[in-house]
Amino acid sequence: MQKSNAYKFIVADDDADDFLFLKDALEEVAPDVEVSHLDSCLKLVDMMEQSNLPDLIFLDLNMPVFSGRECMKKIRIHHQWKNVPVIIYSTSKADQDVKSCFEDGADLYIVKPNSFQSLLSLIKKVMSMDWKDRSLFNKDEFLLYEN
Repeated sequence: MQKSNAYKFIVADDDADDFLFLKDALEEVAPDVEVSHLDSCLKLVDMMEQSNLPDLIFLDLNMPVFSGRECMKKIRIHHQWKNVPVIIYSTSKADQDVKSCFEDGADLYIVKPNSFQSLLSLIKKVMSMDWKDRSLFNKDEFLLYEN
């Protein structure tokens, strides 16, 4: 993915600190990318109805009221949003969470790292991927995390 102000990312995460941590890393790796924040899946679904397509969505898995997994399912059945790449961004590394998200149509699953340097490394990997050809993504490369 080339750095360009044409790219717009949405981060749906109920934790403002986690959002700012991710936003700082995204801005360092790709300073021209516009990053928007929604603090709930309900707001993301509302935005879907108004149809401003982002280029990429970072979606927290564990949110109150309406989970990231439920939101993922809605994204994949919405006619205009079904092809938008979605990255699950979660503290969970549980096999069942990872497997379920893959089966529900997420493109990538990132385990939230503890350090900013680890997050930068993960974001660099994300930004180097060819998001136009999602057929390149597979189950073996679905889970991304730093040790």
